Amino acid sequence: MNKKPGGTEELIRNSYIALMKKKNCMKISVRELAENAHIQRSTFYRYYDNINHLITSLEKELLEEMVFYIPPSDFDIRHIKPLKSIEAWFQWGMENRNTLTALMGENGDPYFGEKFKEKVCGDINRMMDFEGMPRDELRLFCVELTYSIHFSLLKFAMQLGKERCPFTAKELTRLSNYWRVCALKAEQEKKFPVSMAEKRKEGGIVNGKTGLSDAHDQ
Repeated sequence: MNKKPGGTEELIRNSYIALMKKKNCMKISVRELAENAHIQRSTFYRYYDNINHLITSLEKELLEEMVFYIPPSDFDIRHIKPLKSIEAWFQWGMENRNTLTALMGENGDPYFGEKFKEKVCGDINRMMDFEGMPRDELRLFCVELTYSIHFSLLKFAMQLGKERCPFTAKELTRLSNYWRVCALKAEQEKKFPVSMAEKRKEGGIVNGKTGLSDAHDQ
């Protein structure tokens, strides 16, 4: 986040994140935070009205900073390679891993994870629109799978930390993108059912059950 390094507001936020390792985010008092940060309570109130104001501001800034996908048309294609924004997303996640891990942890805000997913899935939908993927029944599953793969990789990388994670942001992007390339290729080769109606027509659904194994063997 774009806060002055070593500044008082950054100190307050870092102390709050540290306290979340031991206590629920909404049960941390201003007194506890001030003692942990070695500041006066009056100093806290220069920046925030209360704890709820602090966590709301923290989450708002994170979500505003986060960009998962920008269409290539928004880039100078002479200098920016495709999927560069997803690479930047992985990099951003690693840079903010302490805050993200705390907010999404057992003592964090359960609603933040929902907001995080909603924004990323919105970007994923725009990415699929740009690539011409139809908005059919399959789209819902593709969006969910894309999010799950990227978020799972980011979460695991954050848990390992920069020192232990064997992959760079660029390598994580390539790894996460493999499945999508395969899905697009399969769509072009008509191996994916475009709609449930066509699936039934092809005999892929019998008595409410899908013939996934048959489709896989084709």
